[in-house]
Amino acid sequence: MIIKHEQIFEEIHGILKKMDDDLILSYEILPNSRLIEDLGFESIDIVILCTTIETHFQQ
Repeated sequence: MIIKHEQIFEEIHGILKKMDDDLILSYEILPNSRLIEDLGFESIDIVILCTTIETHFQQ
């Protein structure tokens, strides 16, 4: 099965929106958004995001 970039973005976007409750993201999430520079992520946020993505795509 081939997964398109748009599909991956939509999945990641959904995960980031769920994290938004904790992070209170004040920026729009775009395909070229940078986690630290644009979204204000800290290192622990990136770790949480990575483990959430890993869990999500292994379902």
